[in-house]
Amino acid sequence: MLYPIDTPTRTRIDLSGIWQAVFDWDEKGLEEKWFENPPQGRDIAVPASWNDQFQDWRAHNFVGSVWYSREFCVPAEWDGKKNVFVRVGSAMYHATVWVNGKLVC
Repeated sequence: MLYPIDTPTRTRIDLSGIWQAVFDWDEKGLEEKWFENPPQGRDIAVPASWNDQFQDWRAHNFVGSVWYSREFCVPAEWDGKKNVFVRVGSAMYHATVWVNGKLVC
């Protein structure tokens, strides 16, 4: 698969690295609006599978939602851009994406 690259008309931000992950054991994240104010999570490397990184979580055979969050800076040249594309490279099964508490996809 071909991946986007930086060009004179395209600036990319690679968000790979350390994120925060929170298991939604009771499936209450949506109701409690975790997308607006994520609870403190556990450091996790992204992209990667949580069950490969944490044996203690894997032992519970968890099959629910896991919330990932991270802060990042947006380039100044993006100000006023009509379209910004988000490419999620390692979501499994289903993903919902929020940016600053707003549903993106």
